[in-house]
Amino acid sequence: MAARPHGMDGDREDPLPAGFICVSKKHGPKPYVEGEPVPVYNTGMFRNPCDGPMRSGDLVILYFEDESMDYLYLRPENFAKHSGKFGDFDHRDFVGKEFTSKIYSRTPKVGRRGRQSDEKGWCYALCPTPELWTEVLPHRTQIIQTSDQAVICFQLSLWDGKVVVEAGTGSGAMATSMARCVMPRGRVHTFEFNEVRAQKARDEFEMNGLVEPLVIPRHRDVCAEGFGMTKEADAIFLDLPQPWLAIDHAIEAGKHGCRFSSYSPCIEQVQRTVQKLRERHCDHIKTIEVREREFEVVRNTMAEVQSAPTKVKNDEEHASKARKVEDSVPWPLPPYMAVPYPEQRGHTAYLTFCTLPYAWAYDERAPYADRRPLPDLSEYPEGTYPAPEEAGDAEMADAPIGPPIPPAPPSS
Repeated sequence: MAARPHGMDGDREDPLPAGFICVSKKHGPKPYVEGEPVPVYNTGMFRNPCDGPMRSGDLVILYFEDESMDYLYLRPENFAKHSGKFGDFDHRDFVGKEFTSKIYSRTPKVGRRGRQSDEKGWCYALCPTPELWTEVLPHRTQIIQTSDQAVICFQLSLWDGKVVVEAGTGSGAMATSMARCVMPRGRVHTFEFNEVRAQKARDEFEMNGLVEPLVIPRHRDVCAEGFGMTKEADAIFLDLPQPWLAIDHAIEAGKHGCRFSSYSPCIEQVQRTVQKLRERHCDHIKTIEVREREFEVVRNTMAEVQSAPTKVKNDEEHASKARKVEDSVPWPLPPYMAVPYPEQRGHTAYLTFCTLPYAWAYDERAPYADRRPLPDLSEYPEGTYPAPEEAGDAEMADAPIGPPIPPAPPSS
């Protein structure tokens, strides 16, 4: 544990608007208090390359000459080697060198048809990040791609100090990405129903520096047993084959205004999930799909033309050879242009987001600022606030028109 030094943030030269400061203080991350103990995570996934050269136990991402990637944990005391088609890389050659260094293999790389080449292979030793780890991690299940991870973390409004609940640990890619967003004071509770995968994920988290209380992995079937939490989570993420079965448990585990996200590859899963969210009167329900489109920057051959083409009058005599030049086209043309790649990554999954309703408690559903309870609404079977002109008493006439009240969950 380490104390946050005083005056780290400094003063801004351009003062922020008063309205932004008010909203940030109410809904943003809590400010650090002078002398507050803050957990420090500086190993494994959160290794800072500025802390010094590579040492034993570090997680290193290998970037090879053919743009393929792999990973290794440095074990120089065991004379360990990383073998592949680019030769044998001795772990002792990494220790003492800075990240991003170019490391050469000790044996020649393997050529075509298994023949030994005269050249030695090489790779770059990169410092790990959640994005690089997603590219090289051992797959136990289908993983969530980095483009989807970024959208999920943004829509869940993750920042330092948030408590996140994940159902469906899988290979641990999403838990790693969320842990970086909520560190150092936040927590990620991740649940996996498969005991073997849960134990492998726990061991992997420890080797990557994702230790408790930052990441808390558990073996639990949340669809049948729930999360075992009550009003603790600021955000909930579900990566389950049947996410609609865990929505009631998610509402019980979420705080007021808890953000919810579900990752579903099939549209039939989305339909049943959205139907369940509407039955529970969730707000701001939306489903999106992230499509990554990559462009290639190439040289524009038309930029070599020095002068703009002249306009040809479009009269009857030259009608067959007439051509038009738009005045809006800049000239000379730019030397480079962006062209999309013909092959693009296709569908990954549908992402469903919403804001969960308040937990079922009578005193917490009161919309009044002074916390006085709501009047009796038993005469309204739909569970909605009546309009003021329809109210029969003075107290109900003062009540604001709010969102529909969700039905009480069945007693366990």
